[in-house]
Amino acid sequence: MSPLQKSVRMTIKNSYEAIDLIAKSPNSLVYTGRCKRGIPVILKQIPKKTITKYFDYGKRKCPQEIYFQLLASKVSTFVVSLVDWIEKEDSYVLVMENPIDTVNLRQFATGFPERCLPEDLARRILSQLTECLRELHDSGIIHRDIKPENVLISKSSFDIKLIDFGCATFSNLADQNVAGTLDFFPPECFTLNEFNSENMLVWSMGALLYFLLCGEFEVNMGQHRRNFRSEVKLTSESRDMLDRLLSYFPSKRISLNSVYKSSWLNERPSI
Repeated sequence: MSPLQKSVRMTIKNSYEAIDLIAKSPNSLVYTGRCKRGIPVILKQIPKKTITKYFDYGKRKCPQEIYFQLLASKVSTFVVSLVDWIEKEDSYVLVMENPIDTVNLRQFATGFPERCLPEDLARRILSQLTECLRELHDSGIIHRDIKPENVLISKSSFDIKLIDFGCATFSNLADQNVAGTLDFFPPECFTLNEFNSENMLVWSMGALLYFLLCGEFEVNMGQHRRNFRSEVKLTSESRDMLDRLLSYFPSKRISLNSVYKSSWLNERPSI
């Protein structure tokens, strides 16, 4: 893949300018950038050789990640907006909004003692995320890669935006193949070779909440036992929510809809 940033800056079709490379992986390069009018954007470049699925979107052939981000941003305001997308010779470039003063949740947590957020703030974040995931679910979309790096948060308003739809698919097809980050997979994936998309989603929400409240999600991958010593400072209500989200047995794990209606999530925050 030819990088957008051979020097400090390079213009894409004279419409967008890549400025700084901020993330790099085998599957993508991510840059800060701006459009002609000077409005800041995020540019994500995906090599064509990594793309396995395409969908028809209007009159264009659309890669999976772009397709599901377009659909998702239409049904939830908690999804980062896709401003434009460009096809290059060996890659696609996603042009996304760059919300002011935002960082991902892993970066955000570094500003708190022991990287543990106050319960009210963690509740506010999970409340927004749950609403987002429910809106997507009701529209037949599942994200499949919930983790701190894929949730942006405003450092001033604490509003969130969900990003990275590279693993997304239609809900009714989600159990046909596996996608996501292994560290956020529930125990039954390893012990029973069982992959139920909603059970996996709820577990990843629990892992995210644990990360927000306790500083890091660390489990013994063989036994999937949490470090309960990290939870001693939590209220009994928060520990109960973690228990329900992170139940070892998927049949006892809370459903997405029940999370949305839970009394813990609907307590009025003090922030």
